[in-house]
Amino acid sequence: FGTVYRSKQNATDHYAAPLPNGTEAPAWVQISTGADRITALKLHGDTVYGLARRGADRGKVVRRVLRSGATAPSAWETVIPERAAVITGYVVQDDGIYFTERGAGAIALLRLAPGATSAVNIPLPVTGSVRFGRAQSGTGATVSVESWATVQHWMIASGDTARALGIDDGYSARAAADVITERLQARSKDGTMVPVSVVYGKAALRNGRLDGTAPLLIETYGGFGEATDPAMDPLIGYLVELGVVYAWAHVRGGGELGDAWHMAATRERKQNTFDDMIGAIEHLIAKRYTSAKRVTLSGISFGATVPGMVMSQRPDLLGAVLYEVGEPDEVRGASTDPTAARNIAEIGDVDTPEGIRMLMRTSPYHQVPDSIALPAVIVHTASDDYNFSTGMLAAKYVARLQRTNRSTRPVLWVPTAGGHRALFNVSPQWAATAISFMLWQTGDPRYQPVR
Repeated sequence: FGTVYRSKQNATDHYAAPLPNGTEAPAWVQISTGADRITALKLHGDTVYGLARRGADRGKVVRRVLRSGATAPSAWETVIPERAAVITGYVVQDDGIYFTERGAGAIALLRLAPGATSAVNIPLPVTGSVRFGRAQSGTGATVSVESWATVQHWMIASGDTARALGIDDGYSARAAADVITERLQARSKDGTMVPVSVVYGKAALRNGRLDGTAPLLIETYGGFGEATDPAMDPLIGYLVELGVVYAWAHVRGGGELGDAWHMAATRERKQNTFDDMIGAIEHLIAKRYTSAKRVTLSGISFGATVPGMVMSQRPDLLGAVLYEVGEPDEVRGASTDPTAARNIAEIGDVDTPEGIRMLMRTSPYHQVPDSIALPAVIVHTASDDYNFSTGMLAAKYVARLQRTNRSTRPVLWVPTAGGHRALFNVSPQWAATAISFMLWQTGDPRYQPVR
């Protein structure tokens, strides 16, 4: 197979050729264009399979035969049609097609047997993420299973059941005993229901229940159709031990609920991402997971746009913001930073007046009000950041925030050595500093100054 990726269209053309003998050149034949929106090509015998999204927002599995000596491949045909959930991956084995699909914040494993017309769900011990391991010939499929509360562990799916692989991978059901994971639905401004994953422990409870006093750390990304699935993170485990409620909002702009979910928050529709986050925070406050001013909102890279914009629109909800290695000035950044080309299809361009207006509406620097009572803010930049390398733009953003702020909360610029990663991952010292800042500014009595 050969691929040509067209960055400005965010699309890929696919080609196939018989394996050449000796030094002869491959005889390439195009088998799909970017408009077909086919990814994840897999070969089984002389048949190629792909995951297609043209005319199938949540994906479908298609195939076509590449017969040796034929002048052209056969046409694509649908093997697994679009389903209610999003098809995220698949492998083709002798005993059928094993595939995974994402619902509202969790992934299931299924199998379509040869000759069958409907797929069967394969039960797994935890609800979370499922990923395929290295493909092997024959029957069955190797999968890893993980959740917010359990480490990744390996299983063999065979037929319609799955069993442990039989290695000591550190998995223990006891690790999840004191951790509560929930999947909620929050209403956005336009009525759209937004999935929210929540993780907390007994330390967040008061008299056995949530009463709104727990601090909340909520994160998101919300761009480029990227999806975030449940994954065990030692940092989340530590925060849960401290009594923090952790949440991830699966906002529009991401790919959790299909390509339409992504496209619903691109360019002139990008405000939907910010409305979804506001709706998620309001829902968690209403359900007493936390309360206003006890919320820390964090976003990294392109996802830093969310805290940047939400704190300008609804500062009353937030106690602290962690703006992690993002692009505060989307207009200037589109001309100076190396990864700007991929933003064109996402939030706007510098080639047209309307494209610039769209960038400005999504640019935290340009959306700072003239006067605002801000939450506490850390704007973090990194010296060796390959994505957003212009420290001057961050400095201008911090200066504008400081000038316009009429609260007594600090607005800080934190430049660190290193690359494109959040403060939590720079070093243990910076992780401790970020956690302390968050809990100090959201009112945790253990982290207040001693007078």
